[in-house]
Amino acid sequence: RSALDELRHLLRQIRDPAAEREVAMPTLDDLPEFVDRLREAGLDLTYLCTGQPGAYGAAVLLSAHRIAQEALTNVVKHAPAACARLEIAHSQSELTITVTDDGPGRPAQGEPEPGRPEPPVPGARSPGHGIVGMRERAAMLGGQLTAESRPGGSFAVVARLPAGDYRR
Repeated sequence: RSALDELRHLLRQIRDPAAEREVAMPTLDDLPEFVDRLREAGLDLTYLCTGQPGAYGAAVLLSAHRIAQEALTNVVKHAPAACARLEIAHSQSELTITVTDDGPGRPAQGEPEPGRPEPPVPGARSPGHGIVGMRERAAMLGGQLTAESRPGGSFAVVARLPAGDYRR
Protein backbone atom coordinates (compact mmCIF):
# COMPACT_ATOMS: atom_id res chain seq x y z
CA ARG A 1 0.00 0.00 0.00
CA SER A 2 2.81 2.39 0.91
CA ALA A 3 4.59 1.70 -2.36
CA LEU A 4 1.42 2.46 -4.31
CA ASP A 5 0.95 5.70 -2.36
CA GLU A 6 4.51 6.73 -3.18
CA LEU A 7 3.97 5.88 -6.86
CA ARG A 8 0.73 7.89 -6.98
CA HIS A 9 2.52 10.82 -5.39
CA LEU A 10 5.31 10.62 -7.95
CA LEU A 11 2.85 10.41 -10.86
CA ARG A 12 0.97 13.42 -9.48
CA GLN A 13 4.23 15.38 -9.55
CA ILE A 14 4.94 14.36 -13.13
CA ARG A 15 1.41 15.19 -14.31
CA ASP A 16 1.10 18.44 -12.36
CA PRO A 17 4.17 20.67 -12.57
CA ALA A 18 2.49 23.04 -10.08
CA ALA A 19 3.02 20.35 -7.45
CA GLU A 20 6.76 21.02 -7.62
CA ARG A 21 6.77 22.02 -3.94
CA GLU A 22 6.21 18.36 -3.10
CA VAL A 23 9.24 16.10 -2.93
CA ALA A 24 9.11 12.52 -4.23
CA MET A 25 11.31 11.09 -1.45
CA PRO A 26 10.93 13.52 1.46
CA THR A 27 13.20 13.41 4.51
CA LEU A 28 13.41 15.28 7.79
CA ASP A 29 14.94 18.24 5.92
CA ASP A 30 11.57 18.71 4.19
CA LEU A 31 9.54 18.89 7.43
CA PRO A 32 9.97 22.65 8.04
CA GLU A 33 8.37 23.43 4.67
CA PHE A 34 5.50 21.03 5.42
CA VAL A 35 5.06 22.66 8.84
CA ASP A 36 4.97 26.10 7.20
CA ARG A 37 2.28 24.96 4.76
CA LEU A 38 0.14 23.65 7.64
CA ARG A 39 0.58 26.93 9.50
CA GLU A 40 -0.41 28.87 6.37
CA ALA A 41 -3.52 26.69 6.17
CA GLY A 42 -4.46 27.75 9.71
CA LEU A 43 -3.10 25.02 12.00
CA ASP A 44 -1.70 26.35 15.28
CA LEU A 45 1.48 24.25 15.17
CA THR A 46 4.65 24.31 17.26
CA TYR A 47 7.75 22.64 15.81
CA LEU A 48 10.78 21.66 17.86
CA CYS A 49 13.87 19.74 16.81
CA THR A 50 16.34 18.62 19.49
CA GLY A 51 19.63 16.72 19.66
CA GLN A 52 22.18 15.79 17.06
CA PRO A 53 21.07 13.53 14.18
CA GLY A 54 22.33 9.97 14.27
CA ALA A 55 23.37 7.87 11.29
CA TYR A 56 19.91 7.42 9.79
CA GLY A 57 19.36 5.33 6.70
CA ALA A 58 17.18 6.52 3.81
CA ALA A 59 14.28 4.30 4.92
CA VAL A 60 14.32 5.84 8.40
CA LEU A 61 14.39 9.39 7.00
CA LEU A 62 11.49 8.72 4.62
CA SER A 63 9.45 6.90 7.27
CA ALA A 64 10.05 9.65 9.83
CA HIS A 65 8.73 12.25 7.41
CA ARG A 66 5.71 10.14 6.44
CA ILE A 67 4.84 9.39 10.07
CA ALA A 68 5.00 13.08 11.00
CA GLN A 69 2.99 13.96 7.89
CA GLU A 70 0.27 11.40 8.62
CA ALA A 71 0.02 12.29 12.31
CA LEU A 72 -0.32 16.00 11.50
CA THR A 73 -2.83 15.25 8.75
CA ASN A 74 -4.88 13.38 11.36
CA VAL A 75 -4.84 16.48 13.57
CA VAL A 76 -6.14 18.59 10.68
CA LYS A 77 -8.84 16.02 9.81
CA HIS A 78 -9.98 15.05 13.30
CA ALA A 79 -9.14 18.01 15.55
CA PRO A 80 -9.41 21.04 13.25
CA ALA A 81 -9.28 23.77 15.93
CA ALA A 82 -6.71 22.08 18.13
CA CYS A 83 -3.21 23.32 18.77
CA ALA A 84 -0.61 20.79 17.69
CA ARG A 85 3.03 20.16 18.49
CA LEU A 86 5.62 18.29 16.42
CA GLU A 87 8.85 17.33 18.12
CA ILE A 88 11.74 15.58 16.43
CA ALA A 89 14.25 14.29 18.99
CA HIS A 90 17.59 13.03 17.69
CA SER A 91 19.98 10.75 19.52
CA GLN A 92 22.78 8.47 18.44
CA SER A 93 20.60 5.40 18.92
CA GLU A 94 17.14 6.52 17.81
CA LEU A 95 14.95 9.12 16.21
CA THR A 96 11.76 10.02 18.06
CA ILE A 97 8.82 11.72 16.34
CA THR A 98 6.12 13.04 18.68
CA VAL A 99 2.91 14.68 17.49
CA THR A 100 0.41 15.86 20.08
CA ASP A 101 -2.71 17.96 19.98
CA ASP A 102 -4.55 19.65 22.82
CA GLY A 103 -7.98 18.24 22.18
CA PRO A 104 -10.64 17.41 19.66
CA GLY A 105 -11.12 21.02 18.60
CA ARG A 106 -14.31 21.85 16.80
CA PRO A 107 -15.81 19.53 14.22
CA ALA A 108 -15.62 20.73 10.64
CA GLN A 109 -18.89 22.17 9.44
CA GLY A 110 -21.34 19.40 8.63
CA GLU A 111 -19.23 16.65 10.26
CA PRO A 112 -20.08 14.78 13.44
CA GLU A 113 -18.11 15.33 16.65
CA PRO A 114 -14.76 13.60 16.12
CA GLY A 115 -14.25 10.27 17.87
CA ARG A 116 -10.79 9.03 18.62
CA PRO A 117 -8.55 7.58 17.32
CA GLU A 118 -9.90 8.00 13.77
CA PRO A 119 -13.53 8.69 12.91
CA PRO A 120 -14.79 7.78 9.47
CA VAL A 121 -13.80 10.27 6.79
CA PRO A 122 -16.10 10.73 3.78
CA GLY A 123 -14.55 9.04 0.76
CA ALA A 124 -12.10 6.99 2.83
CA ARG A 125 -11.97 3.27 2.15
CA SER A 126 -12.15 2.43 5.84
CA PRO A 127 -11.28 4.20 9.07
CA GLY A 128 -8.05 3.67 10.95
CA HIS A 129 -5.52 3.05 8.15
CA GLY A 130 -3.48 6.11 9.04
CA ILE A 131 -2.47 4.84 12.46
CA VAL A 132 -2.09 1.29 11.19
CA GLY A 133 0.15 2.52 8.37
CA MET A 134 2.30 4.57 10.74
CA ARG A 135 2.64 1.58 13.05
CA GLU A 136 3.62 -0.65 10.11
CA ARG A 137 6.26 1.86 8.96
CA ALA A 138 7.82 1.94 12.41
CA ALA A 139 7.72 -1.86 12.84
CA MET A 140 9.26 -2.41 9.40
CA LEU A 141 12.34 -0.56 10.66
CA GLY A 142 12.49 -2.31 14.03
CA GLY A 143 10.90 0.65 15.77
CA GLN A 144 7.64 1.17 17.60
CA LEU A 145 4.70 3.55 17.48
CA THR A 146 2.06 4.41 20.04
CA ALA A 147 -1.08 6.38 19.26
CA GLU A 148 -3.44 7.08 22.12
CA SER A 149 -5.96 9.43 23.60
CA ARG A 150 -4.82 11.50 26.53
CA PRO A 151 -6.77 13.19 29.32
CA GLY A 152 -8.98 16.07 28.20
CA GLY A 153 -9.57 14.69 24.71
CA SER A 154 -6.06 15.31 23.43
CA PHE A 155 -4.15 12.78 21.36
CA ALA A 156 -0.51 11.73 21.02
CA VAL A 157 1.46 9.80 18.42
CA VAL A 158 5.00 8.78 19.38
CA ALA A 159 7.27 6.90 16.99
CA ARG A 160 10.70 5.62 17.95
CA LEU A 161 12.88 4.62 15.01
CA PRO A 162 16.35 3.09 15.42
CA ALA A 163 19.34 4.94 14.01
CA GLY A 164 21.56 3.20 11.50
CA ASP A 165 20.98 1.84 8.05
CA TYR A 166 18.07 -0.60 8.01
CA ARG A 167 18.65 -3.88 6.23
CA ARG A 168 16.60 -6.97 6.86
